[in-house]
Amino acid sequence: MAELNIQGTSRTFEEKVADLPKEKREIYEQLRAALNAKEKVHERLSKKYITYNRGRDLIARISIIGQAIRIHFNLSKEDVEGKYEKFPLKDLSDRKVYEKVPYMLRLTSDLALRRALTIIEEL
Repeated sequence: MAELNIQGTSRTFEEKVADLPKEKREIYEQLRAALNAKEKVHERLSKKYITYNRGRDLIARISIIGQAIRIHFNLSKEDVEGKYEKFPLKDLSDRKVYEKVPYMLRLTSDLALRRALTIIEEL
């Protein structure tokens, strides 16, 4: 039988946040504050990401890959094609991991942050 050769370890979400540059950490804190300010929304920290639930419904997920902050939203296809048509939301619904939060917005600029905050206000 082949022997597995695993090198390195996966970092936790908290370690990834701690390693972010100051500007990116501020973006993360703004997103977190906006989501926590919503009524009846609770956050849950896991090893790879942080999720935000309203009751049992998953409404958003924040993940960090490298230096990129990504926020995934539970939006309908009608919302994306209507209200958020000009937003660069990527559809990841074909992947099972993202079937509850299929639309991803990558936060690379101030405009992307403003767009994410706009979506969060309307959740």
